[in-house]
Amino acid sequence: MDLIYVGDVAEANILALKSDITNECFNAASGKETTVKQLLDILVDLMEAKDVQPIYEPRDKKLVSRRYGCPKKAKKMLGFKAKTSVKEGMRKVIEWWNEEEKSKIKNQKSK
Repeated sequence: MDLIYVGDVAEANILALKSDITNECFNAASGKETTVKQLLDILVDLMEAKDVQPIYEPRDKKLVSRRYGCPKKAKKMLGFKAKTSVKEGMRKVIEWWNEEEKSKIKNQKSK
């Protein structure tokens, strides 16, 4: 999987909107592949969930097994390069999620 932080995707879109380029398609991508196992390891580390044990199931061979984009065109034509690592992006997502959950609890208590 080519995982890219939403803030980097937003930056790619802003660069595209500000450019004079028309009739082109770009990959807002990191160009780096992250496996599901690597993502699990990152999440276990960030969430300090050392007791999590993955359950491995046979892969459905009909599904696409690898997905990642080439960011070269976006870099060349727009000056776009993803800046946020997968680990940092997931840390930000977890932080956001925790704040959302705190907000929900606070709102429920105030009702």
